[in-house]
Amino acid sequence: MKRRFFIQGTTIGTIGLGIISPDLLAFPANFEHGSVATWLRQMSWTLTVQRRTLAMSAPESFKQITSGKNEYFANHGYHPVSETCYFFGDDEQYCFYPLVARHTASGTSDLLLPVYRRNSQHQWQPVQTLSGFQVEALIKASHALREKSPAMIQSLLFPIGKASIGHGAAAYATREGTVSIVTRLKDGRATTTCSVTSRDGKVFHETFPSHHTLAC
Repeated sequence: MKRRFFIQGTTIGTIGLGIISPDLLAFPANFEHGSVATWLRQMSWTLTVQRRTLAMSAPESFKQITSGKNEYFANHGYHPVSETCYFFGDDEQYCFYPLVARHTASGTSDLLLPVYRRNSQHQWQPVQTLSGFQVEALIKASHALREKSPAMIQSLLFPIGKASIGHGAAAYATREGTVSIVTRLKDGRATTTCSVTSRDGKVFHETFPSHHTLAC
């Protein structure tokens, strides 16, 4: 069965997810078969994370903020892969987990990756929601930067907050710089541009055909 891309972007805001298309709901692109588990394995290799069922630090704050976000995304068809599938890193300074939307009739699926951080008051707060296209671009950038240490790659790529004015809506701040990822959907094809800028300048920039994996 061929898989077609779908994302309810008109309701959750596609610009923040780095997706640009004149008509998302009619986009007919086909992508290679894969799985959310593959993405999570790749992300786990790139980042130093541990899988847990719940935050050990400020668990009530974590439960409250994630429950609210999950309810919001559930209204748009996105649900957690598992109630125990949370990935924590940096001594529980941040967390991410997969949300998947499935369309049974067409056999398609889509992935979102909400990212949270603990603030100075030890309360959890949402930082960024990454689309599957953005996850794919981060993995590609991490491979290109693998001569650097894992800690530096994480500091260059992982979101910690909003980018400063002038970087665009699809950009976010990292510990050591800024990442911008934009996917353009046109004529049945997806093309993604990823730029990674450190404090010393641009360290990665590439435009490539996206193979965002949609099968779960």
